[in-house]
Amino acid sequence: MNSHAADDFNPAVVIPTYNNAATLIGVLDRIESLGLSMIVVDDGASDDTPATLTKWSDQHHAVDVVVLTHKINQGKAAAMMTGFSRARLTGHTHVVTMDTDGQLSPEDIPAMLAAAIASPHALILGRRSTTTPGLPQSNLVGWYTSGLGIWVETGVSLMDSQCGLRMYPLRLFDVVQCRVGRFGFEAEIIARSLWAGFSVVEVPVSCVYPSHDERVSHFRPVKDGAKGFFMHWALAIRKLILWPVPHVSTTRSNESVEKSALTGKRAWLHWLSPAVPWRQLHDGRLSQLIMTADIGFGAFMACMPLGLWVIPAVSYGSKRLHHNIWSTALGAALAIPPIGDVLAKVSITIGHVITHLRLPAFSLANPGVNTHSEVFRAFPISWCVGGVLLGSALHWLIIGLLMRLLRYTPQK
Repeated sequence: MNSHAADDFNPAVVIPTYNNAATLIGVLDRIESLGLSMIVVDDGASDDTPATLTKWSDQHHAVDVVVLTHKINQGKAAAMMTGFSRARLTGHTHVVTMDTDGQLSPEDIPAMLAAAIASPHALILGRRSTTTPGLPQSNLVGWYTSGLGIWVETGVSLMDSQCGLRMYPLRLFDVVQCRVGRFGFEAEIIARSLWAGFSVVEVPVSCVYPSHDERVSHFRPVKDGAKGFFMHWALAIRKLILWPVPHVSTTRSNESVEKSALTGKRAWLHWLSPAVPWRQLHDGRLSQLIMTADIGFGAFMACMPLGLWVIPAVSYGSKRLHHNIWSTALGAALAIPPIGDVLAKVSITIGHVITHLRLPAFSLANPGVNTHSEVFRAFPISWCVGGVLLGSALHWLIIGLLMRLLRYTPQK
């Protein structure tokens, strides 16, 4: 990196906090020892956080300290954006974000700074180890499913897309705008940043997981999990649509560690190569999940009323969503009779019961007996509705079964 770029590098640490009074001061003191400007955002805490922050901020500090407060809780994303806005007003170019629950280590921040200096336009992500003692199984499932979503949307494989220790170049927000708040922001910003031409750098970081009784989490498994699930669906649908996105041109100074969206020649090779599924089979659980999702996507399309149009539909969809055509074709083969006829009947039945509150009269047109066009003309809405529902269920069933079967596959 040239000296001019180094002179323009002015980082700060943005620290959103909510009801972590017990661990807050310990985290803040450790960050202060690094000599970086600090912006703490109290996101409407209802515990002792306000009094604790007031007492702490009144002390003498060796670095610039700003404490901002939301009167009511607005969620982590809103707290970070408040901090980012203040960082810009005070002339900072990059921000590190740090949680205050004590699980992540402030001592890993220098490694994030070094990565940002080497790749000043990249989004720097902390990557926690999957073998850390005490890692909850629910966390691991969340990492895998979010990683699958980001792969489908961008073609970038990230094991840990939810780590709270990361570094943002503030110019990123001139181009990228997210729609989802709270915890979904941290996955959405990755996808939209990659779409916009920014790259991603992963930095290994340490993490400590307290016992279940001592753990403080503000993640709402049902509500936040559902929001994240539908967010990834929305981004995947957005990816299917040929609609331009804001894009920037960045100079990549360290291609060996940066990950950029799968485009151009790399995307075509991944889509067409029959060797890709074999590599995914032996390249870790996330790669296996991506491969099974490829097959599941093909199975989803097999349930839709496409007939011979399933071939171009699968080809287009698999290319846009970074699926391998061979794996996808394996799932789409379920559309071939007699299995395809059974899927059509089940789809129509499900859809007809939902839309008409009665079973369909297959005497009008029967899959496997009448032509595809005749069946579709008889049950157009029922087949579409039922196909989506059955296809979605079959998609996840295939992923679940195959992931269980592949559990004992030798890995690299």
